[in-house]
Amino acid sequence: MNFDSKIVVKGNAVELLRRGLAAASWKGHSIAMGTNTDPYQRCEGKYRLTRGIVEVLGEAANPFSVLTKSALVLRDLDVLTAAARRTSVSVSLSIGTVDPAVWRATEPGAPHPRRRGDAGRRLADAGIPILGTSPDAIDLAEDRERFLALLDRLGLRQPQNGTAASPEAARRAAEPVGFPLVLGASHDLRGRRLENRR
Repeated sequence: MNFDSKIVVKGNAVELLRRGLAAASWKGHSIAMGTNTDPYQRCEGKYRLTRGIVEVLGEAANPFSVLTKSALVLRDLDVLTAAARRTSVSVSLSIGTVDPAVWRATEPGAPHPRRRGDAGRRLADAGIPILGTSPDAIDLAEDRERFLALLDRLGLRQPQNGTAASPEAARRAAEPVGFPLVLGASHDLRGRRLENRR
C-alpha cells in the first residue's frame, strides 16, 4: 500500500475518542499518537482530526504523546499548550537524517530536517516537552554526531530512543522518561540482534 497516496480517514475519530474517554471502564492511560502512522500527514491539513483529538484529550486531562515528522504540528500549538496545562503532553519529532541528499532520497514529502528542528524549538519555547528521535538506521558516527549537534543547536533534549545494544537496554532508556518503546529493525520479535546488511 502507498501510505502517501492512499489514506483511510476515520472521520468520526474525535467523537469515538470522546465517548471512549467518558466510559466508566477507561482508566486514563497515556495515549501515544503517531506510533503507527503520522498524525500530521498532509490530509490532516484538510480534516483537522488530530487537532480535534488533541482538544478532546486536553479537555479530559488524559495524558498523551505525539510522534511526527511534520511541521504541521505547529498549527496546533494553542491546543497542545492548553492540554499541557491540564495533563502530561510531549511531542517527538522524527529527524531521520541531517544530510540533505539522504533526506531527499529517503523522506520524499517530509519537511526539511531543519524545519522540523525549528518546529521543535518553537514547541519547546511554548513549554511542550520535546524529544528528537534518533534513527536506528544511522550507523555512521559522524552522522550521529551531526544529528546530536543539530539537537543541541536547537535547544532540544538528546534522544531517549535510538539504537540500543539490546531490547532490555532500550527499555531501561525509555522507562525513566515515559517514552513509548518501539524496537527498530535492529532486533527481531524475539529480541535477537540482527546484523546490518548493506
